[in-house]
Amino acid sequence: MKYFDYVLGSEDFNARVAKSKFVRMPGFAKSNTGYLSLQGDHGQVSFRNIKIRPITAAQ
Repeated sequence: MKYFDYVLGSEDFNARVAKSKFVRMPGFAKSNTGYLSLQGDHGQVSFRNIKIRPITAAQ
């Protein structure tokens, strides 16, 4: 299920960030490389043993 769609760095995206809690995070959404973002909310978050594998087309 798709929850949202955006273009990183677009005027719409930047306007939404400016109105959000992330406006206080200077590095938020500034990287232009990579495809994965891990996010935690409301407290300390730890991640471990993360494995990333390519998705292959069904045969």
